[in-house]
Amino acid sequence: MTTWLKKAYPKTLIGWLTLIAMVAVLVAVIIPEAKWGSSGSVTIPVDVVVFDALTAKPIEGAYVAIVWASRATSEVELQRHKANLSGGLSVIERIGTKTDHAGLATIDHEFGTGANYKHPQSHADTSSYWLIVSADGYGSAAVPLRYQTMTTKALREQGRLPAYVGLSRVKSE
Repeated sequence: MTTWLKKAYPKTLIGWLTLIAMVAVLVAVIIPEAKWGSSGSVTIPVDVVVFDALTAKPIEGAYVAIVWASRATSEVELQRHKANLSGGLSVIERIGTKTDHAGLATIDHEFGTGANYKHPQSHADTSSYWLIVSADGYGSAAVPLRYQTMTTKALREQGRLPAYVGLSRVKSE
């Protein structure tokens, strides 16, 4: 047995380095890659300007709220999405912020953030939020806040998130 051990061990530095390299390659192939993720949040003021779509004049006293509603990709998600938005419309006067004389309402909103091994740059999930807006004589509207996520860095550098909603007058009968 000792004869086999003497023959199995490398006798030179090159032999040892070759053995170490082969072991390193085997370990790299056998062990799965590390997976990681992180999450957090960032609070950013959202400036919503509400205006008359026909005249472009600001609408004072409009109610504005931000609600979460994911992107609907199936019939079940579409029904959940509809429930979130209609729920926001039914309580907008209680949860909403009113616009001032310039049609501006500012809401400090907390956005969830995250990063992972596939997307290491932190992103804020701005695409899952909707603006619900309602004004006397104008009716209501639900519009996406953003159509895509934003990097947390860009959101912090920007400092504020602007949004614009034009409402049309409701014809009285």
